[in-house]
Amino acid sequence: RKTNVFHAKTRKIVGNNHKNPINLRKNGENAEGFVNLTKIGIEIRKPFVYNVRIAASRRSAVYWKAGPSRKEIEHTMYTANSIRNIVLLGHSGSGKSALAESLLYMTGAIVRMGKNADGNTVSDYDPEEIRRNISISTAVIPLEYKNVKINLLDAPGGFDFSGAAIEALRAADAAILVCSAKDGITVGFEKAWKYCEERNMPRFIYISKVDEDNSDYNATFEALREKYGNKIAPVVVPIWDSSRKVTGIIDVVNKRAYEMANLKRVEIEVPEGKDEVIEEFNYALMEAVAETDEELMDKFFAEEPFTYAEMIKGMHQGVKDLSLFPVLC
Repeated sequence: RKTNVFHAKTRKIVGNNHKNPINLRKNGENAEGFVNLTKIGIEIRKPFVYNVRIAASRRSAVYWKAGPSRKEIEHTMYTANSIRNIVLLGHSGSGKSALAESLLYMTGAIVRMGKNADGNTVSDYDPEEIRRNISISTAVIPLEYKNVKINLLDAPGGFDFSGAAIEALRAADAAILVCSAKDGITVGFEKAWKYCEERNMPRFIYISKVDEDNSDYNATFEALREKYGNKIAPVVVPIWDSSRKVTGIIDVVNKRAYEMANLKRVEIEVPEGKDEVIEEFNYALMEAVAETDEELMDKFFAEEPFTYAEMIKGMHQGVKDLSLFPVLC
């Protein structure tokens, strides 16, 4: 989506909470509106505003002390269609908080990733959570990606704190179900799936800990397919070497391979002998996508390849209709 940037010049600021008429400019055009200036924020009474720059004079003691003539501050505003509330669900210890930490780092919200064992993750900040090395309450973790604000709701996986997970589900639009490659389908994962089924909630599955000892991505993926059917659609899968060490990931949609360098994704040549693996997972993805549309189903049975646009459209529709559940790692 294109971000709308408004330049709002205040005419007069008086007191800590005062409505100020302003002139708004959107893409060179004039628009009418007003702002509320308070000590805790700025509210723009326009449903489509994302970013607002307030050019304030030295009178604006609400935000700045008296000083040089003019200063400028930018506040990011989000409309309802630019906010996503997504709950992280899964068994206790499956890696939900670690996933949240990775997402924060990859989107630039933090500069260093914390660890549960060190007690320095963003979501588990309570002294009792640090002592136990588990989540005991839902943490709200905001991040921004491509002009969309995503509120991650990191819900505890322990059965003693399932009430917090239910509360998070009431506020969520969709769910990420975390399943460990070491433990496979656990009771906590099954309960999380049941919660989503009861609420007709879109979801995708993240298979965690694929790079740890005694993990088995293939066994976990096959168990998911056996239990939930062909709706389970692989989108990202790991690459192993001969010693079972994870060396990269495969983008199943585009049939490309990547490795991680300084926590950044770098494209590489598809490793020798992995073409058959890519084709196998791509076929499984096509099978899941085909079930979202009759025309795609006809192409699938005719053994015709899907275009990239058809794959993306089918996945979008499948997630929306609860007929497809992407799997990533």
